[in-house]
Amino acid sequence: MSRSPSATSAAVTPPTALASGTSIAAAPVAHSAAGDPAEGRARGGNKTLKQALFLAASLSSPESRAYYDRKRAENKRHNAALICLIRRRVDVLHAMLKHRTLYQPRHEQAA
Repeated sequence: MSRSPSATSAAVTPPTALASGTSIAAAPVAHSAAGDPAEGRARGGNKTLKQALFLAASLSSPESRAYYDRKRAENKRHNAALICLIRRRVDVLHAMLKHRTLYQPRHEQAA
């Protein structure tokens, strides 16, 4: 029994949706209350994927911890800094898929 093309394509997240953050709702959304523009969390997206990315966003690697600490120094709260880290990882994942390469960690040279 073969699957229809629409059934298989619906289950796969397109790389462009992954890059824009819409599939996981990691992009900030403009909310307005009483005319005051503000950013808030997006309530849509793939909840299972978002939960998996939150669980995978460990701060055990020095690069991840440094990025998280830098965001905290920018006065971002814990969850906002974690979402920034997740978004960064999604961007790296998208680049890997787009260029069909393996992950290559950056090694900063001591000056």
